Amino acid sequence: MKKSEFLFFKKFLFFIVILLILLPSTPKIKSIDASKETILVFEASSLPDSFKNYKQLKESEGFNVITLNINSIKESDKVEGLRKYLRDNSEKLNIKYLLIVGSDKVFPMKRLYPRGSNTHDQFDSDFEDTPSDIYFVDPFEDFDKDKDGIFGEYPDDNIKIDTYIYVGRVPFDNIKTLDNYFKKLTLFEKLKFREKNYALLIGAYLSFKGETWYDRILENEDGGEFMELLANDFLIKNGFTPIRVYEKDGTLPSFYFSDYSISERKISELLKSKVFGFINLNAHGSPYGVAGYKWDDMDKNYLFSLGEAKFYTILNISDIPNDFLGGVFFASSCLTAYPESEINLAKEYLSKGGAVYIGGTRISWGPTYWRDINDGGLLTINYLFVRNFIDKKARVGDAFWESIKEYRENYFDKDKEDPIDAAQMNSFTFNLFGDPTIKLSLESDSFYLSTDKYTRYSFDKDLVFINTFINKGENYKGDIKFDRFNFVDGGFIVLNNESTFKIPEYNFDVNLKKIKEEDIIYLFKIEDEEKVKLICLSGEGKIYLRFSKNLKPKISKYFDPYRNIAIFEVKPQDEIIFNKLDNEKGFIESSDDKIIVLNDNLFDYNGDNFINLIDFYIFTKHFGNYKDSLTYNRIFDFDLNNKIDGIDLVIFSSYYGKTKKED
Repeated sequence: MKKSEFLFFKKFLFFIVILLILLPSTPKIKSIDASKETILVFEASSLPDSFKNYKQLKESEGFNVITLNINSIKESDKVEGLRKYLRDNSEKLNIKYLLIVGSDKVFPMKRLYPRGSNTHDQFDSDFEDTPSDIYFVDPFEDFDKDKDGIFGEYPDDNIKIDTYIYVGRVPFDNIKTLDNYFKKLTLFEKLKFREKNYALLIGAYLSFKGETWYDRILENEDGGEFMELLANDFLIKNGFTPIRVYEKDGTLPSFYFSDYSISERKISELLKSKVFGFINLNAHGSPYGVAGYKWDDMDKNYLFSLGEAKFYTILNISDIPNDFLGGVFFASSCLTAYPESEINLAKEYLSKGGAVYIGGTRISWGPTYWRDINDGGLLTINYLFVRNFIDKKARVGDAFWESIKEYRENYFDKDKEDPIDAAQMNSFTFNLFGDPTIKLSLESDSFYLSTDKYTRYSFDKDLVFINTFINKGENYKGDIKFDRFNFVDGGFIVLNNESTFKIPEYNFDVNLKKIKEEDIIYLFKIEDEEKVKLICLSGEGKIYLRFSKNLKPKISKYFDPYRNIAIFEVKPQDEIIFNKLDNEKGFIESSDDKIIVLNDNLFDYNGDNFINLIDFYIFTKHFGNYKDSLTYNRIFDFDLNNKIDGIDLVIFSSYYGKTKKED
């Protein structure tokens, strides 16, 4: 080779080396079907063997699945490098989902600062850098518009989020932990909907009326009230059986029916006992667990005083069973996904068998007066998410990030109890950990059984009715047989001689509990245009009533006019009077099946849609009454002879064991 040729060859090699260095860092990707949505798996930590099964599952669902190793990002700032990759390739590769595999330590969440540099008040110490993966949801948005090096400030950076990519993160680096996560995830996703259609609802008190925080006077906030909204608006009608775990102790227990009293032990037992496809929680939080809040009225004056309430643990990281299977968990709490902690509730849930955890990396904000989505704050995000995920049947990533977007666009300034930049922090602090592509809905070739109330009460060895919702997918051709059960009129009639009614092959069970006559407090109702009167005809003790906003108790031990709840103490012949504020018909309810307010339904006097011995017990309290008697009511006088007598007893007996629809 001539010297000139050798020099040319050296220059050519040098040029090729420089070109290779300067070429974009995009790894070579096999051809993909551009008509399919793509899941980009960002491998910040090594993928385990079990990932292969997950990948096959997602490909069988119609996704492209491509992996991008962190070392393929040549930029020194890997976070900015991934954003650049997403900007360059999201449209070309049709990337809809991003699954980041790796902890915050290996691949940091972006630290965003929700409060602007020029805003200062009493809340300054509550605002801090907030780790968030929302930075990858919209890789095209500038989070530092004022170029001060502080990202995410309100109002300085004027951030507007568009949901280009739905992001989830598996926050582990250990190969064994990752292997277990993907194994359990694939197992959960392969279950039929009917095998995971239980919802665990955990609601604690967060504040009590009269309590102060800074210069704010707080309202009673019972997490059970929010859970009932989710159950009634979304879960029951979409095939979930809710299991309710609310506060049953203290001066002010929940005024909503609860299957179990809230406790660490009970929640841990429930997580072991069955697969919950959906879990929702509202409580105070920390990285290591969540807490209930209980009021003990030590001076017995029914006025909240400083020092009368205490926190207690309702779910600790050690309460998560070591080997369980669980679905999507939304925690309306502070700090449970604090990423700097090696151990937190989010990591424990996912590492031991959970599929998805949505929780806060820092504190979260919401008004104690919350009653619906128009009140803003963290519960509005939660409500929007459940609507999207359960009712609209979106994938969990779509459901969550679209709820964040809608919250920012429509409910940002609705929370009047907290500073406005709290909404900015809420949209950063809540993040999705786990697979963003999970769906929870009935398959077209399957079916489910569900009910609206997991626990049923009746007298020992009495009949009880379990109303049951049965739904078949459009392509399901098989039979659903109940040959060994008494199934009539949309439910099962069973004898209450066991603790549980079960149909194991259909993943359906109901808790059966027994009550005694002496346990019942029966309140006879008389209503006219001006008032509603309740007369205690049996039992005595403390009762907790919830009622419509057009009713106001004349005398009570405790009354909250905002929540429309009151506490009374009664004995036989005592009267409770509610004044009516308008001419509309109101309602009065108890959360306890042992406290019965007379229902106006013929034969079904406790309103459970079934005629059994409890209704007969109520009937006997009016037997022998004449029309002029104070406790006479035509709903007991079937032959309308102005006397409740033996003929009425015979007529009533003929309806025993029938449902309300049959009567």
